[in-house]
Amino acid sequence: MLRNAGRNTESLVSNRAVYDGRESKDRLPMICIILRNIDTETTDYELLLFGYLKIASRMWHRPFGILIDATCYNGQNEPQDALFRKLDLLTPTELSKQLSRVYVYNMNSAFRKCFRRILRLSAKSENSAFHPKNVDYHLIGSLQDLQTHFHLSQLHLPKETISVVTDTRYVFQPIIRLSKTKGKIEVVIKVGSQFVQVTTTKKQEVVPGLRLHATVNDIFRLSEVDEAPTSIQTEDDSAFGLRTENGKIIMFFTSPRKPDVLQAIRGAKAKYGKELRTLKSFERLVRPQDVPGTLLNIALTNMASPDQILRLASYNLLCALCRAFKFAANSKFLSAIGMVVHLAGDM
Repeated sequence: MLRNAGRNTESLVSNRAVYDGRESKDRLPMICIILRNIDTETTDYELLLFGYLKIASRMWHRPFGILIDATCYNGQNEPQDALFRKLDLLTPTELSKQLSRVYVYNMNSAFRKCFRRILRLSAKSENSAFHPKNVDYHLIGSLQDLQTHFHLSQLHLPKETISVVTDTRYVFQPIIRLSKTKGKIEVVIKVGSQFVQVTTTKKQEVVPGLRLHATVNDIFRLSEVDEAPTSIQTEDDSAFGLRTENGKIIMFFTSPRKPDVLQAIRGAKAKYGKELRTLKSFERLVRPQDVPGTLLNIALTNMASPDQILRLASYNLLCALCRAFKFAANSKFLSAIGMVVHLAGDM
């Protein structure tokens, strides 16, 4: 803490990785952690821990909780065990005792693996703040359930977390997801304009022996979802596969609604691609070689402005551009610092 005391934690707040989440409906102060905003390649984990402890230190003499938003978490930025050991070592005992509740919103397959590891690691020490005996875990699978605990306007969750709920154009069931470890799991597939969701219809066991169950909601960006070939044979040809994360995740399903599901995904992807191309057609690509001409255009356009200060700034920008890019007109212009640039009609 002392080593990082002078460090600025604004970057954690600006990218919404860790921030003060106000209070729950029963007035429990909350710290929000948005998992998908933590990038292993760019995140300074010491700063992340310091930012968390800095917020938590305000609750030194009162109970507090943590809300973990696992929406679209892909497992690529999974923290190492050393991070949680360091957190336990750095957290004062008095502060650890005040952590009373942990909420997990939108538990998915990737975070379920990470969550199991965290609990198994914490269970090795009864003094750990995250030991199941020391904290109550609430695994929330829908926005409606989240609203029973929190005022959404106070949580300030990212827009993407909320928009996933409204981004549902087609809902398909019955569908069976085939798992090597879990066997057949009943799920619902939702297809929207930006996301594809695969949600279990019944709560699944998260950590064996701890009686923790959750709705598993795997949410994938539509642009990353493709059909995957399957060798599974069924009498009614109801088997199909989907892949995402560049083939890192492959899911297999059986459903009498196979044609409808695949057609909905194809249609949504085609529409999404068309909208994306239309959007890009209106965006002008700025290349490095465009910079001098763009700045020159700005300078010349504003030299005719009725605002004297803007005219002067534009003239000085023109002089600076001539010098920097060695324009042929360089010798014909002099800096106007301390001078006034008149309009042509004023001369």
